[in-house]
Amino acid sequence: MTLHVMGNPVNKDRVANLELVSAQSTATSSQYSIPLQVTVPANQLTVDFTVDLLRTVELQEKTVRLYIKLAESADFKTGVVEQDHFLFKWNDVLSKPKNWETELKSVFGEYSLVKYRFMIDILDTATFSSETMSWAELNNYKIKMRNALTAYNEAHPTEPLKDENGQLVSF
Repeated sequence: MTLHVMGNPVNKDRVANLELVSAQSTATSSQYSIPLQVTVPANQLTVDFTVDLLRTVELQEKTVRLYIKLAESADFKTGVVEQDHFLFKWNDVLSKPKNWETELKSVFGEYSLVKYRFMIDILDTATFSSETMSWAELNNYKIKMRNALTAYNEAHPTEPLKDENGQLVSF
């Protein structure tokens, strides 16, 4: 994560405080690790810090939220209300990509969890976007997936790949 501060750089290290807003968080302390203070180095307006989102068994069943906001310190007042917080949402369940209906459906067809998991296993990536990939790259992935599905189904003639609804997977 990167914390950006407002104003001019100063010639000394400055401390920014972070605080958990428990009323807007559902994550337990066993599901994350975050510093409560970060030091902005002298003559800098940004500082990188690490937030660890941890995998727990509960995350296989639900999504949790962690709402962290900036708190006043000796060096900083809080700034713009709309930009004074970080919100993390995570789970340990494979989720439908936000762009499936708008971008990916025309390339890969109807979404299913089994199809998406198969794509990730074959292509070794979970990111498919026309913002970072050309349509030619996406169509190349479609061809690879068709070939992989054909190979899978030929290797399992009595058990072709079906999705969680019992429908044959297709690309």
